[in-house]
Amino acid sequence: MRTCPDGSYSTSARKALQGFWFTGFELGPTNWTPKIAQEFKMQASYDMVSWLPVLAYEVVESPAQTDAFLADFRRTLHLLFVERHHAVMKQLA
Repeated sequence: MRTCPDGSYSTSARKALQGFWFTGFELGPTNWTPKIAQEFKMQASYDMVSWLPVLAYEVVESPAQTDAFLADFRRTLHLLFVERHHAVMKQLA
């Protein structure tokens, strides 16, 4: 495919590529990044540091609060995956 000087795909390339089939995602564990605590705080509006034992299957505060943290943590991972992976793949398609 040829790209234009600005790096975008040419009109013929955009017409030729209608989509692609993404068949695999072999990254291994994807629940930690160097900025996950910062991203979590932005999404959930609280610091996750005191809740880190939950990720090692410990109960912190109470079972209900532990479940609430896990829900927030999983939501953050989901949002990051959608934003940083799916959105990028959609732009490429």
